[in-house]
Amino acid sequence: MDFLTGDTNTTDAVLYDALYLVGGSNLSKTFKKETKKFLNKTFDHFKAIGATQKGVEILEKMEMIDHPGVVTGKETFAKDFIQAIAKYRHRTRQVEMF
Repeated sequence: MDFLTGDTNTTDAVLYDALYLVGGSNLSKTFKKETKKFLNKTFDHFKAIGATQKGVEILEKMEMIDHPGVVTGKETFAKDFIQAIAKYRHRTRQVEMF
């Protein structure tokens, strides 16, 4: 999503190697909806997902914490997230198909 224009037409999540969530305050409903779709697609394609600050809360609400390749803010975050990205796909992640 384009933060300046609000345009929700963006590149598909599968074209990225990873997603990093920071979160924020006063997020619009449209932004939350598009973020949820993008995050689900990233998760379903076994890509690395990292989150710090309010981004961790988003992952908690979506029940994505403690899955392979999902890294949350802690002392070793940078190292762990880099390793998750380097692995490329986390196929041991349990993904609901239906």
